[in-house]
Amino acid sequence: MGKTLTSSALNILHDWVHSESLRKHCYAVADSMKHFAQLRGEDTDLWEAVGLLHDMDYERHPNLERSPTEGHPFVGVAWLRENGWSEEICRAILSHADYA
Repeated sequence: MGKTLTSSALNILHDWVHSESLRKHCYAVADSMKHFAQLRGEDTDLWEAVGLLHDMDYERHPNLERSPTEGHPFVGVAWLRENGWSEEICRAILSHADYA
């Protein structure tokens, strides 16, 4: 991908999410995930990117019906897969929805 995962994720977040409150939520989740990754000796860039992207599709596809195959987070993950993001990141994003 060239750039760091975090900077790429931040660009995607800004393209997909226009709500300032949803962006702030994603920043907070990313900071928390980075912190815990650091404590556990994990890849901080990867987990910060997961935090930034976990709700990237929520504004456009909120999935209020809690469908196990459509809407949030499936639309965002499909886009990430089509654009070469790792399966580890995609599965982490899917795992945050208890209906996924």
